[in-house]
Amino acid sequence: MTIVYGDTISALARALTAVNLHIPEDHAEVALRSYDKRMPKEINRILIDHVSNLPFCPTVNIVNNLHRKGFINIMKSGSDFT
Repeated sequence: MTIVYGDTISALARALTAVNLHIPEDHAEVALRSYDKRMPKEINRILIDHVSNLPFCPTVNIVNNLHRKGFINIMKSGSDFT
């Protein structure tokens, strides 16, 4: 298993490498969004989220957003869930 943290080009490269090697890839900081697709990191976030096996969600709002987009197997990991 690989855990990808962040939204940089190197994080995207790690996520794509894992998925192409059939290694489960989990994403910490999943679905943090600016909703500005002119930002390279926003595109990286979207792509990493979609190849992740287990997204780690830091807030309730993110869990709800992912459910609306059809994501399953969501790990609740933030302080909102304590």
